[in-house]
Amino acid sequence: MRAARRPSTLSAALTLYHLRSTSPGLAWKHLLVANDIGFCLLTVAWTRVCGEGIRARAAACLRREPQSLAIEGAGSRARSVRTAPGALRPGCRGNTGRKGDGATKEWAKAKAASPGSTWGNDRRRRDAVACGRNGGDDRVYGLSSCSRNRLFAAVGGLRTVTRDRRTVKSTQATAPQAITGLERYGLTRPGQVFRNPPVPALFELALQRSEARLTATGALVAMTAPRTGRSPKDKFIVKESSTADTVAWGPVNQPMTPEGFERLLARVTAYFQERDLFVCDAWAGADPDYRMPIRVVSEFAWHSLFARQLFRRPTPDEISGMSPQFIVVSAPGFLADPASDKTNSEAVVTVSFERRIVLIGGTHYAGEIKKSIFTVLNHMLPDRNVFPMHCSANVGPAGDVALFFGLSGTGKTTLSADPTRRLIGDDEHGWSDRGVFNFEGGCYAKCIRLSPEKEPQIYHALRFGAVLENVVIDEATRVPLFDDASVTENTRAAYPVEFISNSVPEGYVWAHPRAVIFLTCDAFGVLPPVARLTTPQAMYHFLSGYTAKLAGTETGMGSEPEAAFSTCFGAPFLPRPPRVYAEMLADKVKQHDARCYLINTGWSGGPFGVGERIRLNVTRAIVDAAVNERIDDKNCRVDPVFGLNVPRHVAGVPDEVLDPKSTWKNPDEYTAKARALAGRFVENFKRFSGVSKEVAEAGPRVG
Repeated sequence: MRAARRPSTLSAALTLYHLRSTSPGLAWKHLLVANDIGFCLLTVAWTRVCGEGIRARAAACLRREPQSLAIEGAGSRARSVRTAPGALRPGCRGNTGRKGDGATKEWAKAKAASPGSTWGNDRRRRDAVACGRNGGDDRVYGLSSCSRNRLFAAVGGLRTVTRDRRTVKSTQATAPQAITGLERYGLTRPGQVFRNPPVPALFELALQRSEARLTATGALVAMTAPRTGRSPKDKFIVKESSTADTVAWGPVNQPMTPEGFERLLARVTAYFQERDLFVCDAWAGADPDYRMPIRVVSEFAWHSLFARQLFRRPTPDEISGMSPQFIVVSAPGFLADPASDKTNSEAVVTVSFERRIVLIGGTHYAGEIKKSIFTVLNHMLPDRNVFPMHCSANVGPAGDVALFFGLSGTGKTTLSADPTRRLIGDDEHGWSDRGVFNFEGGCYAKCIRLSPEKEPQIYHALRFGAVLENVVIDEATRVPLFDDASVTENTRAAYPVEFISNSVPEGYVWAHPRAVIFLTCDAFGVLPPVARLTTPQAMYHFLSGYTAKLAGTETGMGSEPEAAFSTCFGAPFLPRPPRVYAEMLADKVKQHDARCYLINTGWSGGPFGVGERIRLNVTRAIVDAAVNERIDDKNCRVDPVFGLNVPRHVAGVPDEVLDPKSTWKNPDEYTAKARALAGRFVENFKRFSGVSKEVAEAGPRVG
């Protein structure tokens, strides 16, 4: 049995316990605790004016003079007073390493009063956070009522403090599992459980626990290194009766045995014992007919905030009656053992459709939470005749819906945030018999080199309530440095969709898309800026899912761009065979007479490093013409290499830009690069069996 370790917050807990017992009418406002230089700050607000005797007792418990403790009457602003650095709290070590006088007896009393309380090494980080310790810095944080409950737990049992202007009531708290229903997942002995805290409370908790920092814009910023993106090689699906014949098994959808999943689940739930948990109940899907109640259980407050802002937020009445159909258990601090857990690294993301559980471990990157549920919906919704799509969507004044498919960095979020159209969502949608609906309630935008001039709607959405990932901030001003890619190019921002002023808050539009746009960022500079696609061409390019990775943006890349093909523009999230999704797309396009386009947001005049990226205002003009049916299909030329129908003129776009070969200084170099990319298309498409001859021949022309 592990030896009990004195918590770093013990002195503050004893102070609270002492004052509570001597003055039951006292109402606490804040408790500020700091560590490492041996001082404690206490700020309290009185419901009635207490005498000097109480102040003296409090000061004695803090081992300092009565004058060093500032207590003000109710209705006035409480003050925080820092005591001399040399003053020792009970149970803390000074510079000499010797224990503070009088600590042992008080600690023994506390342990006797709470025999079930343990303070082992696994709580070291939480204790350090509660005291504001972060890398040796001395910081002071305000503790909320939830944090006070943790302190009371150390000195005589968990209590819930209810505060109003006149009274303070202490009642025995309800067992966490009775409140949250976590015991059916094996989470039987968690620490403090925070269920659906409001956004301000999650901000406070994330800051108190040193999980994140506050920026000058009011947004929260968290760092997720060493993993600053998804971990596709660490993703698994449990091979069970419901998935054995429906999942496209391979490098993307790696199988895990049911026995292996159960062992992993047991290890994760054991990891969570006596750890604080954050619970977020939400909807996945805006359409009332297809939405799924989910629950996200995480060990970080900022992860819970992320989930709250990204998924659909239920009303209080809805929460009371919700029974989650899927649960995401996110344990960033849990490290898988590749040898025993049969994983590829210490990170793991695995889903069991029979147990209805997603396990995430070994990665702090919050995007895994949202993408795991997207994977779940991509497997379940086709059985209900709903086409799940990795796309953004918006709607015009006439009710004309446009879809934007594309991989990361192609402009999916940027182009769908159009001031002339209403945003339905920026990433994940379903296309049902009634129309289009968002799977989420928020946006997850890349914010590298974000500026108010180019992307004003996204820029101004990054305020209080938003969560930034891996964005560097100025240490003096706390202003986000969006141009700084020193941590990663994949800097992210999560915020509610309502932060975009002209969004569709209900998350659905009962109208079918008129325009379906495939976005690609061609770093080779050979694809035209826009092309009109036939239905077979749409299926070909949908299955191909082409874009290019830029040199230097990922570890191990050389000096040249690399072609990247992600099936259906979302291969990592698609459990079923690709043809299932391609056939659903073709059926929807034919049924509703939607127009399909391929739009290149990449380079012109040469490849990356030589040419220039197509200007955003040019791309916006192309998108505007496409969604408003202002591209003349009859005035097109056929590209000799890619077989695409390329318009000769688009309003607001220089004609020469529409012909990429004319923008290169050396036409022969262009032809060589174009044929090389066309060959990659053809080679990639060989892996798709069972497609029609018409679709197979709709790609580039080689030879």
